[in-house]
Order: sequence, then C-alpha cells, then structure tokens
Amino acid sequence: MRFDEIRAALMARPMTGYQIGAVAIGVLVNMMDGFDLLAISFAGPAIDREWQLGAERLGVLFSAGLFAMAVGAFGLSWLADVLGRRTATMINLASMTIGMTIAALASSFSMLLVARVFTGLGVGAMTAAIGSLVIEYASKPRREVALGFVTGAFPFGTIVGGIVATWLLEIGWRTVFGFGAVMTLLLIPLVWWRLPESLDFLLGKQPRDALRRANRELERLGFAPLEALPPRTDVVDTKDASLLDVVRPPVLASAVLACLGYFGFMTSQYFILNWMPSLMVDAGYTDAGAISFSIITNIGAIFGCAIVGLFTARWGVRAVTVSMLIIMAAAIAAFGTLPLDAVQLIRTSSFFIGFAAFATAVGIFSIMAAGYPAHVRGTGIGLALTSGRLGSAFGAYLGGLLLALGLTRSELCVVLALPAVVAAAVVAVLARRNAVDATAPVGEPVAAD
Repeated sequence: MRFDEIRAALMARPMTGYQIGAVAIGVLVNMMDGFDLLAISFAGPAIDREWQLGAERLGVLFSAGLFAMAVGAFGLSWLADVLGRRTATMINLASMTIGMTIAALASSFSMLLVARVFTGLGVGAMTAAIGSLVIEYASKPRREVALGFVTGAFPFGTIVGGIVATWLLEIGWRTVFGFGAVMTLLLIPLVWWRLPESLDFLLGKQPRDALRRANRELERLGFAPLEALPPRTDVVDTKDASLLDVVRPPVLASAVLACLGYFGFMTSQYFILNWMPSLMVDAGYTDAGAISFSIITNIGAIFGCAIVGLFTARWGVRAVTVSMLIIMAAAIAAFGTLPLDAVQLIRTSSFFIGFAAFATAVGIFSIMAAGYPAHVRGTGIGLALTSGRLGSAFGAYLGGLLLALGLTRSELCVVLALPAVVAAAVVAVLARRNAVDATAPVGEPVAAD
C-alpha cells in the first residue's frame, strides 16, 4: 500500500485507541503548558508585594515568558520538522522544567526573568510539535474535536493551576513554580514511552532507522508493514522541498495574513489573561478572589473548545472564528467598563472572554494548518505562532505601560480589545483565501464556506 493510501485510510476511518492515546498525551502536555505559562500571573501579586516591583516591572515579568514564546515558536518550531514531533516535544518539556525550577529557586528579579525565558521557549515551540502531531493522527471527521480537546487542555490546566495556586500561595509563591517543575518533569518519560512519531515525518524526512520506526507505528495502527521506504516525492510535495517553502508562493500570502491575524488575536487575549488577577486586586479583591475571575475565564475556555467543533460543522470555520473574535473583543471591553458592584456581569464577561478566545484558537489553528504541506507544517505553524507570541508579549507589556501612564481599568480594556477586532477582519480574508471548511482534509483546498 502506498503512503498516500495509508494516509487517506487513516483520515477516513474511526480513530483507534492508539490515535486517541496520542491526542490524550497532547492534552496532558498542553495542560502543563497552561499552568507553567500563567504561573507568573497567579504568583504575580505575591511577588510584587515581596519585592515591591511596581506595575511596569511586573509587566516585564509577564511579557518575558511571552516574548520567549515568540522566540521559541520561531527559533525552535523547526525541530518538529527536522528531529520529529515526538523528540521536539521532549526537548520543549525539558526547557519548561528548567525554567520552572529556576523560578522556584529565584532570589532576584533578574533570576526570575531568566526562568521565564526558559519556560517561554519550551511553551512557544510546543504548539507546533503537538499541534502537528494531533492533526496528523486525528481522523478527518474528528479533527476539530481533537484540536478542541488539546486546545481546551490549556485553560483546564490553568483552572487546576489556579485552584492549586490558591493553596500553594499560603506556603509561598515559590511553591507554585516548584509544583509546575515536578509535574512537567514527569511528562518527559510518558512522552518517550507512549507518544507516537509522525508518519509524515518518518516517511517524508526519512531519518535514520525510518522504515523500522514507521512500521512499528503502522502495526500499532493496524496497517500492514511497508517493505521499503516510499520515494520522498510520494510523501512531500516536490523533490526539492525545503523548509524555505513556507515563505515562498503560493504559501507566502497566506502566511503573512496568518501572522497579522494571530498577532492581533494574541495581543488582546494575553493582555487580559495576564492582567485580569492584578486588575481585580487593584480594584480591592483578595488574591484568591482575583484568581477566581481567571478560573471562570478558563471554565469558559473549556466550553468554547468543547463546543467549537459543533459550531464549525454547522456554520463553517471562517464564520465561527470571525464571530468569536468579535465576541471576545466585546467581552474584554465589558470586563473593564462594567461597574465593580456588578459582580455577576463581570463574571459573565470573564466566562465569555475564555469561551470566545479559545474557540477562536481552535478555528485559527485549523485555518492555518490547512495552508501548509506536511514537510513544513511545524515550521509554518511556528512562523504564525511567532507573530502571535510577539503579540502576546506586546499585550502583556502594553497593559503595564498604559497603567503606569495613568489609564483606568475601563480605558485599558477598551483600547486592548481593539486588536481582536482587527484580527477578525484579517482572519476573514485568510480563511477565504485558504478556502477552508470544517470537514476539509489538512492541506486540501475546498470551496469557502
């Protein structure tokens, strides 16, 4: 059987336990991504009180990990295409473990800054590795559902992290990072033991011992083994395929739009995710009370990830993603402008921030992934994520800067909701250009919804 026939069969049939297991490990990894990345948000108020940092320096700490995510997405995502998705995942987990360990032992602002860089590098490159693997192992009818579970794991990790953090903060803020370090470390042997390697990588890149490794995965998937490696032209798009294809026509225009749209989306999203607890502490809430708003946001995120597959099946990925961006912007503005005594309305806006933001994340990822061939999928996704990570760092830092300049909570939230509105317009153009719908195989253009 040719590899293109195997790939078609894999995409069309119901998912096996082995494929579901790959998605489940992706869920666990993304849970730790969520906790490790936003641990600084949970611990931020306590660190500020102990070290007297002030809003601007606290913003630097928030943005350091996010900026490092951009560097990781750009500088390390290619590892998923060169070394394999599974190997890249283990490298990224090691970087996150180092960062969380340093943070737990930090005795100065600069040491904590370095720790956030290590953590951000690993988190930044992780999405390309895990996201590519999930797309390549999920069947076509379950692609958005699988992506929804993996994407939803991020906010679920922050929910669990927020609950755990409220207990750990009673001991000290360093225990928050110590907990993250131990849990992230435990994932490395699990990934080594049970996470499969991408068949697209093994048969396309054809690294050392590729045939044996590919046949092992094929056996676990229920396919007959290959007698020999297929010609690379049967797996990648051209005989001269290279990582630079991601910045050449016809992919280039879509890549630019993906970068612009993701930048705007992440600017608004990570402003509110990072600053929500601190804004509510400044408004008079306790640390635990302020974290409760983040927990509600992440509950909304889980619902958004769970339901988005149903939405896209009915209305199309473009319409749903653009609508969710508009809803996210409106919810961020409402969170800042609602009076503080309207507690239930503020909680409702918190819920819809998470619901819309993470439903958007699933849709954008599906739109982006469909525009890249397998041999540059990790690199292409990483390039778009780089722009988004820059946006996330920009949003987190700009929040602190504008607060230092005297903007009120309401003014700040309205201003930083606007990038999401711009992103909605860009994503609408991108989705129409790539002509993606919720049922299309990855990389195969279809009529726009």
